[in-house]
Amino acid sequence: MITLPSVIRRTITLVLMACCISFQSEKIDEQTAKALFVYNFSKHFEWPIEKREGKFIIGIYGHSDILSELMNYSFGKSVSNKPIEVVLIKNGENVSNCNILYVPQIYSSEV
Repeated sequence: MITLPSVIRRTITLVLMACCISFQSEKIDEQTAKALFVYNFSKHFEWPIEKREGKFIIGIYGHSDILSELMNYSFGKSVSNKPIEVVLIKNGENVSNCNILYVPQIYSSEV
């Protein structure tokens, strides 16, 4: 026999589960949007001659969810006929090798 309190508990549980799924999907959508923005940003510039050789390097400063999103999205793609390589930048290392450097807001005071 189903009682009113058990129905209420099940309903609350389902609502909480739906909220958690919704919040998770919003996080993924935000990171995907940021990754697409960074990728598309690279297409709107004419890069200097010295930056036209080798790989097109997009650096991500510090740990950020955008790293994996951008790696997935840019896999096998290129900018100005240069294959894209997405790299994690720690403590300012190899920043000069980057064509684009993405700095998440939480690290902006470090740069």
